[in-house]
Amino acid sequence: MKKNVKNENTIDDFKKCLFSGEQLTKEQHQIQSREHTVSTLKQEKLALDPHDNKRKILNCNIHTLPWGHYKIVNSEAKIICEVCNPHQPSTSGQSC
Repeated sequence: MKKNVKNENTIDDFKKCLFSGEQLTKEQHQIQSREHTVSTLKQEKLALDPHDNKRKILNCNIHTLPWGHYKIVNSEAKIICEVCNPHQPSTSGQSC
């Protein structure tokens, strides 16, 4: 993603992606040369994606754990966030 496209994201875009689960795409323009022919290219790129393939998102949708963490016994189970819910036990399979 180009720097000028990254700078267009707002905090509302991040919140919308995180809490509603929507993907955000941005349009990108570039100038390229192929075989001595200069042209402009318009691309649609994925700017924000709520699905993280490197970390397990906890039930609060804010905090994460890395895959392989000892608390992750089932990839489909919801894990209670101890930061957002300090008084609840951290057993998997429950949600807020």
